[in-house]
Amino acid sequence: MTVISGSTQVDYNSIQNKPTTIETASYVDYSNVSNKPSLVSGSAQVLNGSGIYSSSVQLPSGLISGSSQVTMSYSVSASYAHTALNAFIQGGNSFGATASFGTNDAYPIKIETNGNQVARFEQNGDLFVGSGSYLESPSILGRGAYVQRTNGQSGFYATSITNLGGTSTFAQFVGSVAAGTPSSITPSYSGSGLSLTMRGWDGSTWHGGGEILISPTQTWSAGSGATNMRFTVTPSGSSTQIEAMRIEENGNVGVGISTPTVRLHISGSGGVSQDLVVNGRIMSGDGIQAGGMSLGGSGSLAAFIGQSTSQNLGIWMSQSAWVMMASQSGYVAMGNCNVFSANADLHVSGGRVPTT
Repeated sequence: MTVISGSTQVDYNSIQNKPTTIETASYVDYSNVSNKPSLVSGSAQVLNGSGIYSSSVQLPSGLISGSSQVTMSYSVSASYAHTALNAFIQGGNSFGATASFGTNDAYPIKIETNGNQVARFEQNGDLFVGSGSYLESPSILGRGAYVQRTNGQSGFYATSITNLGGTSTFAQFVGSVAAGTPSSITPSYSGSGLSLTMRGWDGSTWHGGGEILISPTQTWSAGSGATNMRFTVTPSGSSTQIEAMRIEENGNVGVGISTPTVRLHISGSGGVSQDLVVNGRIMSGDGIQAGGMSLGGSGSLAAFIGQSTSQNLGIWMSQSAWVMMASQSGYVAMGNCNVFSANADLHVSGGRVPTT
């Protein structure tokens, strides 16, 4: 016998009349024979049973070429040379234990498709998803994961989270923060938190343009985990972020103020400037609680326009109580209106109405 060709598996050890050539076999085992074939060509796997891969020892009596995987202790001319019998193979492996994939030296692991890099694990553990090099290098190193898209088109997502399920399903982005170390975690504390930051290129460097921050307002415990939310922006003509709005742990919302004391606290420029514009109607009161609008400085009520009860509308002045009141029936009272008793269309208490 001189040639074995196209076989799925060849056990060279069990053949008495050894061939001189084995071609395109899926598996070739000639580990225990001394009379080696002169040629093993095009085989998918060639084994000698030793589990040692080497390309530095000369093959005694022939040539092995064109093989995609070679497991032997002789010199080979092959497409790929591996270092262990449990190498990762096309179609997957069944190791029966946790598998390790990586390097033992200080070099990254690059993943390619279609001849181009699509991801890279850095030697410090960072994951870079994208092609080319870091646009923000080296400042982003040590930040965990970095996604870079360079197609320059709108409508393309650098990161997308999809979760399919029932009516209570959420596509969640979770950022967990705590103090301490992995072996000794301690509670989250004020000053830490989750930040969603927009960064921009100004022609010479990258810097932040705006942020959404969620932060603890205390050291957390099992029964208390208070947080607030802050929103920062960068004004025109500046490169410094300022806080534009925040939501405190008690639900108070501050616009232009970092210490809101009421449900909606707006700090504007005052004067003739308009700090709140509503293109529609504002509702105050719910038919049970009287509604109105307060006017005056912080800490003291200078004036109030609103309801004394759910049926009356009046004007209240500091130190003078209600100075004008209109009832649901259409009566109007002026003067001392603390006790509304108008029984005419216009009732003036404690004075006269001049005429000209």
